[in-house]
Amino acid sequence: MNTRMITWTDGLLDSLNIPYLDSTKDAVNFMQSHKKEFVWNILSNFEKITASLPQTKDIILGKKVKGVQYGELIQIKEYAKGVDFIINLIEHNVFDQSKHILCCIHSCIASKEVSQEQLGRFRTWDVTLHKVKYKPPKHSLLDELWNESLKFNNIKNPVEQALIHFLNLSRTQFFYDNNKRTAMLYANALLITKKFDHFIYQLKITKNSYLI
Repeated sequence: MNTRMITWTDGLLDSLNIPYLDSTKDAVNFMQSHKKEFVWNILSNFEKITASLPQTKDIILGKKVKGVQYGELIQIKEYAKGVDFIINLIEHNVFDQSKHILCCIHSCIASKEVSQEQLGRFRTWDVTLHKVKYKPPKHSLLDELWNESLKFNNIKNPVEQALIHFLNLSRTQFFYDNNKRTAMLYANALLITKKFDHFIYQLKITKNSYLI
């Protein structure tokens, strides 16, 4: 077994009920209307930002907000820009499941946090994770692992396919930083193009929810 990659069996998430919508346009509109909540949810879980939902909404609207750290301010603005970016790709029918698109998403959201040398490209050195025993693959294997991950495109259930891409991208750490945030946008773009509602993240799965 190749232990470098996540393995998957179709049907593992048949009970995850993410709504199927009438059209891609409907899915895009729903993401647009919930963009502020989406940004706050992802950043509060992944990056532990302390900004409240009302503060996050005001920041995205361009209002001045007191009591928010500069780093959080940047993360909120950049991630909101990332949501707009994937929506633009989908609306112009140019989103695809390619390394190029993944790297473009990373470039869009990470420009304030990652050096130009590492922006929008697979990392060129090895990394470790803080307080985690798991060690991401060596940087020299990343192109090979990306090519291997394309097999996940054969997963029949679009929801499962999006989720496994999110998990694999996050686990492999293709980039120096912003991996989970990039993976979440990429996975949601996959769902939206297939007329599904977007998903968000929380630590506990509640009955009949469509959260991961």
